[in-house]
Amino acid sequence: MATYFYGVNVGDNEYQAAVSSTTTGKDVEVVVNTSANVPSREDLLLAVEKLENFITRLGYAPL
Repeated sequence: MATYFYGVNVGDNEYQAAVSSTTTGKDVEVVVNTSANVPSREDLLLAVEKLENFITRLGYAPL
């Protein structure tokens, strides 16, 4: 299995997003460890939706 890095810069569109086996160097990046319990694209999309809901509910609070 592998780790995938999905990234996009603020202001870019979906066609300027990137995916790589190492960091994309983009402003915002999501890392998916396929060795963990992410067996399908649907599971990944559901997890991203949950993250979106969490960020919306919590608000943006830099650490």
